[in-house]
Amino acid sequence: MRRIGTIPNALDARRFCDYLITLQVHATAEPARDSDPKGVAAEEGPHEVWVRDENRLDQARELLDEFLADPGHARYQVSSQARDILRKEEAERAKRVAKVRKFNPGSGVAGFGGGMSNQRTPLTVSIIVLCVLVGLLTGFGNPRPSARADQTGRRTPSSELRIYDALMFVSRTDLVRGQSPDDDPYVSIRKGQVWRVLTPALLHGGIGHLAMNMMGLLFLGGVFERLHGARWLALALLFSAITSMLVQVHWPPMNNGGPSAVGASGAIYGLFGFFLIRHHFDPLYPVQLPPMFQAVGIGFLLLGVLLILPNIANGSHVGGLASGMLLAAVIPSHTAPRRRA
Repeated sequence: MRRIGTIPNALDARRFCDYLITLQVHATAEPARDSDPKGVAAEEGPHEVWVRDENRLDQARELLDEFLADPGHARYQVSSQARDILRKEEAERAKRVAKVRKFNPGSGVAGFGGGMSNQRTPLTVSIIVLCVLVGLLTGFGNPRPSARADQTGRRTPSSELRIYDALMFVSRTDLVRGQSPDDDPYVSIRKGQVWRVLTPALLHGGIGHLAMNMMGLLFLGGVFERLHGARWLALALLFSAITSMLVQVHWPPMNNGGPSAVGASGAIYGLFGFFLIRHHFDPLYPVQLPPMFQAVGIGFLLLGVLLILPNIANGSHVGGLASGMLLAAVIPSHTAPRRRA
């Protein structure tokens, strides 16, 4: 919060703060620091006005100048309207908190952790099932190189390898033909195979890799879907997955950049970035990441970027984190789906 000025008495200060609230500028008034320290005079004497919305400070200062010029004007008689607004905000907050508690009663982290079911988070569960299915069809990141030889003795690629190749950012067929991704990482996409900007998120480099990412998706995706609905979760995952993959493609090769990365971790870091800073843009947001989870997520990213952990798609993680933070700033506050009567 930032102090924008001082009003001579408490009554006018409260009246001005009420006026700001009706303009969706949240403000509070506190006794001035240099007022009577004994307390009685301080409560009724000069009050400092503090504004929470950093991006509306200039507007608030202009409004304060107008108020000080004519504090008795009728437009400032809005105390009842301000109380109604505050009651509605408190009711909305209580509703959202109750929604999270219903989702996971008794949780110490306001809804993070478990208690999800297919009925409550159908998109999250469907994506997990899809990733597991893709894992089964591709040998969990280790596809068999070729099927049995035919009657002529020729070996054709196995179905696992063909599916894996079709979902990679760059087709291995293009690599064999000498069209190196170092020269043009978009060689396959330029042929019209635009799905490749997204489908690497469905592939994983082993059962452990898949399990870790699916736990993250269950943990973060379930809460996101519960609060915002399946459509917003789909948008968040698509945006984060595509953005993180594009960042990974252009990330320095010496820091594990390149188009050969696989996994849903970029999209999951998008959700992580969203929850990490969402409350800064929506102070009434009912959940925050537990400090331990914040430390683990940021620590894992840094260990990868510093190359302490090998074979980590650092560009994907950084791109996903940045895309999630962007979504935290632009997704409207009231995006939970409404039930039809």
